[in-house]
Amino acid sequence: MASPQPPSPENKPLGFDEWIGISVAFGAIAAIFFWSTGQNGNQLDISTSPSPTPSSSIPARLNQSQPVENNPSQPLASPTVSPSSSPAKPQPQAIPLIPPAANIIPQAAIINSVPLPATPKPQSPPVKTAIVPAKISPVPQSNSTQTAAIKFSDVPDKYWARPFIEKLSERKIITGFEDGTFRPEQPVTRAELAAIIEGIVTDQKIARKPVNFKDVKADNWAVPAIAKSVQAGFMKGYPGNSFRPDQNVPKVQVVAALASGLNLKPPTKLASTLKSYKDSKQIPSWAIERVAAATQANLVVNYPNRDLLNPNQPATRADVAAMVYQTLVKLGKAEPQSSDYIVRP
Repeated sequence: MASPQPPSPENKPLGFDEWIGISVAFGAIAAIFFWSTGQNGNQLDISTSPSPTPSSSIPARLNQSQPVENNPSQPLASPTVSPSSSPAKPQPQAIPLIPPAANIIPQAAIINSVPLPATPKPQSPPVKTAIVPAKISPVPQSNSTQTAAIKFSDVPDKYWARPFIEKLSERKIITGFEDGTFRPEQPVTRAELAAIIEGIVTDQKIARKPVNFKDVKADNWAVPAIAKSVQAGFMKGYPGNSFRPDQNVPKVQVVAALASGLNLKPPTKLASTLKSYKDSKQIPSWAIERVAAATQANLVVNYPNRDLLNPNQPATRADVAAMVYQTLVKLGKAEPQSSDYIVRP
């Protein structure tokens, strides 16, 4: 008969002493484990692995992606993450290379790094000193020569009225024609006489009110001259409120107009003064006193005969020039000219 086998150690229950030994063993193992993890914790902890800082990685990346200043439209390069060379270490989480918004330099500031020229301040335009040409007085002083005398092709050097014509042309009181002529023997109309007289009435007092003559249209070239010569007391109209601007003016009207404009007083002995003219009886009655006053003032110039007035003949441009110049002499605005045709009673 076989003897019974002893019980298997695997089924033997652990005693109290054995449990204490097992606990001490596990405690020692745990202490060793925690000590070892404390020494290598920084290497094993992925969350505490050093990550690239903005200060160290931004410059390198910006050097690769920053646009060229002359090509502002070039897009920024996408950041790339190079794989780690160590397969044993876990791959760190990719961190965007775009720095925080507070630290990013605006691209506009980089592109516009070249300073733009400052906006010019509006400046007042320089004040130019206006050079106002001296006004040429139609009736200058006797010692004032305004312009050079015009050399008219039809006024010879020995022409009797040449000194008077030249002096008036210097003062621009009379002018010639476009062909360079003066036409000294051409009759003068009443409108033309008014235009010549206008040149010597700059400082004359207004003696009369303006008159609107029915035969002087508003677009007539001589309207200003007619108005001035009438208001200054030189010329008058005809009955019926007419002026007859295109009528050739008789010489007696020229003499009377100049005497009226200067407000000359007739001499006490009219007959004695008028004896200077062989044709004195042809002088109209309305003009006797004025002709005598003009004669006394040395305004009358008769060519070719000094003792013939020819009062009712049309006055020529040379006649008018000579007597208008004598009017300037009477006013003290011109030097006397030597002439054998000036009437001196």
